[in-house]
Amino acid sequence: MASDSSSLPNPTVPHVQFLIDGSKQRSSTGETYNSYSNTGTLVSTVESASWSDIERAIKVAKAAQPAWENMVPPERSDILLKAAEILVDPTKKYVQAFSKALVDELGKNFNWMLEVYMSPAVIKGFASQHSRLIGEAFPSRVPGGSVTIQRRAYGVIFLIAPWNSPLALSLRSLSIALLCGNAVLFRSSELSPRTHELVAERSTAVGRLLAVEAAKNLKPTVLELGGKNAVVVLEDADVVQAARTIVSGGYSNSGQLCISTSRVIVQRSIADPLISELVSLVRKLKAGEKEGATLVGVRQLAFAERIVRYIKDAVDKGARVLVGDLTHNGATVQPHLLLGYTPDMDAWKDEIFGPVVGIAICDTVDEAIDLANDSEYSLSCSLWTKNLKALEWAKRIHAGGVNINGNTYYYEHFAGLRGLGGHSGWGSDEIECYTQKRAIIVTPEESYKPLVDDLQL
Repeated sequence: MASDSSSLPNPTVPHVQFLIDGSKQRSSTGETYNSYSNTGTLVSTVESASWSDIERAIKVAKAAQPAWENMVPPERSDILLKAAEILVDPTKKYVQAFSKALVDELGKNFNWMLEVYMSPAVIKGFASQHSRLIGEAFPSRVPGGSVTIQRRAYGVIFLIAPWNSPLALSLRSLSIALLCGNAVLFRSSELSPRTHELVAERSTAVGRLLAVEAAKNLKPTVLELGGKNAVVVLEDADVVQAARTIVSGGYSNSGQLCISTSRVIVQRSIADPLISELVSLVRKLKAGEKEGATLVGVRQLAFAERIVRYIKDAVDKGARVLVGDLTHNGATVQPHLLLGYTPDMDAWKDEIFGPVVGIAICDTVDEAIDLANDSEYSLSCSLWTKNLKALEWAKRIHAGGVNINGNTYYYEHFAGLRGLGGHSGWGSDEIECYTQKRAIIVTPEESYKPLVDDLQL
C-alpha cells in the first residue's frame, strides 16, 4: 500500500512502516503506536503488526529463501558487501539518516556516532566468512560408499533486534543469517523503530519465554541476553591502563551494553591505586542532554528509577558510594562508582544496564576467580595481569570470552559473543549457529541389505 502523508497518524514526525517484499506497507488493521525519546518527546509513529501481517511476511520470506540459498556463498557475500558500500556513500545520505534517528530515539551523542561509521565493518567482517561455509567428506562405514556433510540454511529465521545499539547489533545478526542462506523475518525494537526501519536481546525474562515457546515446537534458538561482566585486576597489573579500560567498558553508552563492565574484582595490594585512578576518571564524566555531556541519559524514566533502586539497595547492604549522587533527573543518571560490592547484593546479581560499576576487594587469585564466577551471567570477562599464568587462570573463568589486559566491551568476528547458559543465554552470531548439518550418503548398489539378503529365494 502506498504511503499517503495526509492519512498518517501525525504528519509532523516520521512514520515507520513495514517492509515486505521490497515495499513499504501499512498494517492490515490500521493500528499504530507512538514512539517517544527518553525525554518524552514524540519521535515517530509506527505501524503495529497484526498476525495477518506476520503471516504475510513469513509467506514472502519462505518463497524467497530457496533461491537465496541456492546462490553460491561468494554471491551472497558480494550482495552484503554492496550493502556496506551504501552505508559509506560519499553523499553521507544514510550516515545522516542513521545519526539523526539515533539522536532522536536514544539520545545518542557524538561519541556514539561511531556506531554508524563502524557498521560497514560489521557487515564486511561477516561477509568475509563465506569461505567458512564448507562441509566435509569421508568414506562410509559401508565399503565403497561415501558421506558428505553439508552446512545448510535453516530456512526462515526470526530475528528480534535490541534497542541499545540498534544499528550495529541488528546488522551483526542480519549479516550472518543472510550469509548462511537464510531468509529473515526482522522485528524491530519498539524503542528504536526508526533506526531499524533504516536497517531493513532484550532481557533474560523475555529470552526465557522465547526459549520455552521455541522448545514447544522443537525450534533452535540463539539467545544473547545480557551480562554481568567482571574485570579481575591482579596485583601485577598496569593500574593506569586497567582503570582507563574499566571506565571505557563500564560507562560507554551509560552502561547500556550487554558487555559493559559491571563488577571490578581487585587484589588488596593494588586496590588503593586502582580505586584512586577510577575515582579521578569517573568524576570527569557527566551525563545529560546539555552540551559537554559525555554520557547519554538512559532509555526511559522507568529505567533510571530502577537503576537508582539498585544503587540504594547496594548502599543499604554495605556498599559505599565513591562517585555519584544516588538520584536521577528524569532519565538521566550520573555515573556511579561503588566500593564494597558483595554477592548478596541485587546490584551484584542482576544486570543493571546503567552507568554503575561496583568494586570488590579480595586477597588471592583463587578468590578473585571465584568471585568472577559468582554470577548467573556468563558473557564476557577481563583479566588484568602480566603473569605468564594468565592463560591458565583465564581458562578457569566461566565466560564466553575472556580478554587478557583488555576490555569486556570487545568483539571478534570469528569468535563471537556467546553466553554459556544461565542469564546470558547461549549461542552466538556464528556460522555454526545459523546453519544445520545435513548428511548425504552414497551407498554402493551391491551393498548388503539386512533381512532381504538373508531370505532363501
